[in-house]
Amino acid sequence: MWGRADVGQLGLPGELLVNDQIGLVQNSPTQVSYFAERRIHVLQIATGEAHTVVLDNLGQVYTFGWGELGQLGVVDQLGKSDAERKINSIEIFKTNKVKKVAAGSISSIALTETGQLYVWGSQQNG
Repeated sequence: MWGRADVGQLGLPGELLVNDQIGLVQNSPTQVSYFAERRIHVLQIATGEAHTVVLDNLGQVYTFGWGELGQLGVVDQLGKSDAERKINSIEIFKTNKVKKVAAGSISSIALTETGQLYVWGSQQNG
């Protein structure tokens, strides 16, 4: 991953990022160690405005980055996203395997192996 990283949308630790005149950035392609260290075989990625959705070969979904409008699919007990700057595994897909993911600007989408469609995030534009 490389590019803007101000809200963790690259899934990279802070020590791999540099500050430029706008904020945090990674200027060259860098391996996301979370997936390499866990030997997670990534099949697909999708990116939104400032969040990333990842699908692995076992049908599991991971999200990271900006989550203020629910696009990460992870909410703490207070109803606020606590997921920024860490990689999150979406629990509902542990038993309902996904075959494809997509991302809108501030929304996320998953299509399961059984043909069920899941969407989450902002509903601002329908």
